[in-house]
Amino acid sequence: GIHYMEVRVVKGNDPDLIRRLIGIALDEKRKSGIKSPIVHLPQMQSFDLSQTDEELRLKALENQKMILDICLPVEPEIVVIHPSAAGEVPREEAAVRKAALIRSLKEFCPYCKALGLKVAVENLTGGSMVQTSDDLLEIVEAVGDNIGICFDVNHLLTEPITDFIRKAGKQIITMHVSDNDGIKERHFFPGDGVIDWKGLFSELKNINYDSYMIAECGVLANFPDTISEFCEKWRRLHA
Repeated sequence: GIHYMEVRVVKGNDPDLIRRLIGIALDEKRKSGIKSPIVHLPQMQSFDLSQTDEELRLKALENQKMILDICLPVEPEIVVIHPSAAGEVPREEAAVRKAALIRSLKEFCPYCKALGLKVAVENLTGGSMVQTSDDLLEIVEAVGDNIGICFDVNHLLTEPITDFIRKAGKQIITMHVSDNDGIKERHFFPGDGVIDWKGLFSELKNINYDSYMIAECGVLANFPDTISEFCEKWRRLHA
């Protein structure tokens, strides 16, 4: 029941190490037959596309391109990026940082398109400047081409999940699925928190969502021990 994996390079800034790890990912891909259509690029400060210092922003853009090029052997289709490396963004900085992000994406998205890849911007939490469907749709509309949304269900604490899906609609091109406690992001296994999964699946059906769902779980308590248990626990959410 598991067909895809996301290759995450979220904390990597050592190109040689990343090349070695990509080699390991390729070996695992060959052994398992699981496809890797998504690459998640680094979210560190030196890769932050929303930096207001122009020199640092351009350097971050080149850094993201460099890491993406290293990841191409896994044959991705979608590139996920965090809109910012910063956690809490002061309100007075949000508009300026968002404008810097859009400038970066207007260069990065054509670069990815030439490689046959589509860019997905992820919603964040914790005081980020990009938390809501409105924030993401503003960015998607401003960039205009070769861009969509990575909907992280666990990160959404600012609006109902069903509202997010209705508003974002076909702009959602991939998803991260894990659960939270309604107060903070937790990355629990789906069903171990308070998220309304039945409502989520109902709305996804309404928009005919047919793309990827990546289980991005960071809490091992209650995590299934086997693939069969994983799949059964996942299927129960649909019952």
